[in-house]
Amino acid sequence: MKMMMTSASAAAFFAAAATPALAWTPSSFHSLPLPDPAYPYEHLKPAELSAMNLPPLTGEPLGAFLRALRSPNAHQVEPMPPNTLRGVGVLPAAKVSHVGATAYQSLNWSGTFYTTTHGSLTVIPTYQTTITSISPHNGDPNEEILATWVGMGGFNPGDDPLHQAGNLQSTTGSCLGGNQSVAFYECFPAGAIGLFVTNPGDTIYTSIWFDGIQGDVFAVDYNNGNVVFGSTGCNVPHAQTVEAIAEAASVNGNITIMPNYGSMTYTNANGGQSGGNQFGSSSANTITLVQNGTVASVPIPEGGSTLGFQSYP
Repeated sequence: MKMMMTSASAAAFFAAAATPALAWTPSSFHSLPLPDPAYPYEHLKPAELSAMNLPPLTGEPLGAFLRALRSPNAHQVEPMPPNTLRGVGVLPAAKVSHVGATAYQSLNWSGTFYTTTHGSLTVIPTYQTTITSISPHNGDPNEEILATWVGMGGFNPGDDPLHQAGNLQSTTGSCLGGNQSVAFYECFPAGAIGLFVTNPGDTIYTSIWFDGIQGDVFAVDYNNGNVVFGSTGCNVPHAQTVEAIAEAASVNGNITIMPNYGSMTYTNANGGQSGGNQFGSSSANTITLVQNGTVASVPIPEGGSTLGFQSYP
């Protein structure tokens, strides 16, 4: 389905999609020592991994995390200054409607999710993807931002805070500190915080988890070797969902038009306790992004932990 939007209808859409501006708060992030990649973590139980400030994963989700940790050129960096991303927010699901047994529509989210019981041990979403190229929708001169991420919370009304991490891409770069693509994390309702600059074609891996006290994040760019590992300070003890999402992000509280990204794929996309739910499975709930009455982005579960996406410019 083609999404047709004139400049006049785009202005009306932006006005209708407006949400209260996000309050910016300074980051409470602090780095943790990068784990020794030579250690045999494969033999540890989830509780033992958690005690080492690592995501308590098992099986292939743990294997994917360890491959990222052991990336040959990996080196730890600090997140970007908190004011680098100007007014960018990755919001909870907006204007959600239930359209089928496990199917939903949203104004800003597309992807898949599971409901979950959040205990003292972690709900852990993870994913790996190769960053796609984007272009403005129908030549739209306004900034459009694609947010690809995994997270916990934010789908059901009042299910805050939303804790997520992934990548942001802008059609103009003006709100990303002049950069076209930036890895990020966010603890909504605070704004997104940049981790490091990325580029189309880079392969990134991201995992976030909640250790019972606060959130943690691990992100790596396989191409440039940048790694951020640390505590975000995000407290999400009551998150009701875990999700893998392609989102039309917001600028100053206004949801942007979803840019054209063509197609893309998340691999190693898992969530839930110990990463046991696969986002590419037919058992996952699906969310289609619909703007101005037309489908803009759809998830394509490909089985297991592989989740595809398609945009409709």
